[in-house]
Amino acid sequence: MTKPNDDEMEFEAVFEMDDNKFQEAVKKAKKKIANRNIIISVLVSLGVLIILIVGWLSLMGLSQAVAIQDERMYSQIKSPNVYEIGYQIQGNGLFEGTLSFARYKMVGDIPVDWNDDVIKYNLFGRSGRVLGDHSPVQTTDKIDGLPRFYDRDVKERIMQFYHPDVDYKTIRNDILQLKNVGTNKEIEMAVSFDKGYSPKEVRDFLPKEVSLEWYWVDTYSDSDKRLEDHSLKQENGNVINFGSDPLFADEVYGFSEENIEGISSEEAFLRDLNEGKTEVSKKEYSQEFEHIYNLLRGSSKEPKVSDMKIIGVVVTGSPSQLMSLHALKEIRASVFGAIAEKDY
Repeated sequence: MTKPNDDEMEFEAVFEMDDNKFQEAVKKAKKKIANRNIIISVLVSLGVLIILIVGWLSLMGLSQAVAIQDERMYSQIKSPNVYEIGYQIQGNGLFEGTLSFARYKMVGDIPVDWNDDVIKYNLFGRSGRVLGDHSPVQTTDKIDGLPRFYDRDVKERIMQFYHPDVDYKTIRNDILQLKNVGTNKEIEMAVSFDKGYSPKEVRDFLPKEVSLEWYWVDTYSDSDKRLEDHSLKQENGNVINFGSDPLFADEVYGFSEENIEGISSEEAFLRDLNEGKTEVSKKEYSQEFEHIYNLLRGSSKEPKVSDMKIIGVVVTGSPSQLMSLHALKEIRASVFGAIAEKDY
């Protein structure tokens, strides 16, 4: 006769129980099942929560990386004589985050503080400036009577540019005010030309005493310049007023005087345009890259350096060095930017 196994003995024991013991066994079994279900539910919930958190962090991290790339690529064709130190994460919400790019200018060999570039980005990859009033501080110059603009954060002068094909009511020439600036200074200056020149022509006629920092490229079509109100609507919806006011430094496009990776700065600019129109994810930025690229290339397959016209530059130097610009017939206007005090 075979010995009964454990399952058979347990089954037989059930029928040998009285009602009270049976009910107690059922309650224990139900409690055991309920506890097991609770543990499974908690573990599943924790797993789903971890997956959601990891997914959220991944999406926010990707959006942040895209926003950083977009801003850095866009700044390569904007922000005359402005350099980035690095970025900081000011805060992350559930669906959006805020980045602050610390920036400075080089005036001669002196670094000068400049406003931080603060942007917001969201979970879905869109980015943009922080909402609010970004208008500069405005005063009236006591010498020439024209408005003078200062950055609202660092209170340094903002450069302005005059397009050679547009008639302005008044044109500023700060070269004439160099004699009023102390000798122990380094000055940043926006210089606007009487027409477009090639990068080589600009390098040839500018005095060697001044430091050439940045080139303003003519990126405006004839229809842009012939509007009755002399205004230009950008791809991002902003309107630039040509007629009564010159252009602010953050409204113009161009490139720094740097030789990068063995190519000239103008060649690097064309490369940046090509990359920007395809690699930048922010729609208004990519449209601006593409607009400039197509404008420069005309009917050609792609733009060439010979298609590029320089209509202004940013230079730096001491008052005596910048005075060498006074004799140049190519200069139509000049406007002070940041002015730094020498510490030696």
